[in-house]
Amino acid sequence: MAASPVIPPPVTLSGVRTGFYEDEKNRLWMVVSLGFRPFHPIQNRIAASMTVTLWQVNRTCLQSQIPFSSTLTCLPMTWYRFSATFYRGSDSMFWQLVGHIQVSVWFLTVKAAVAGVSNGK
Repeated sequence: MAASPVIPPPVTLSGVRTGFYEDEKNRLWMVVSLGFRPFHPIQNRIAASMTVTLWQVNRTCLQSQIPFSSTLTCLPMTWYRFSATFYRGSDSMFWQLVGHIQVSVWFLTVKAAVAGVSNGK
């Protein structure tokens, strides 16, 4: 099987409904997993982090109900690409892009420190 070319990650992701986001090219992204970790392994300090995995899906998926949608209220309504590896959420938190690959569907994984990241203020 030949490898598909990897498209660049989205520049913006805007909430369409709980668990679904749309990017600037009108592609639909669905939250497929949400993970919490009380320890931040890179900075070797106690600070909670959250990992969100998004898959690029077909519009027919909008008709489906995400079983854990009640836990998604902690996610920002919009993400804006801040740099090559970070997004800034409408919640003012920074989210790190930790993976962007294509398997049979596109998916994007972003991670944020729940305790917050200073934005230079």
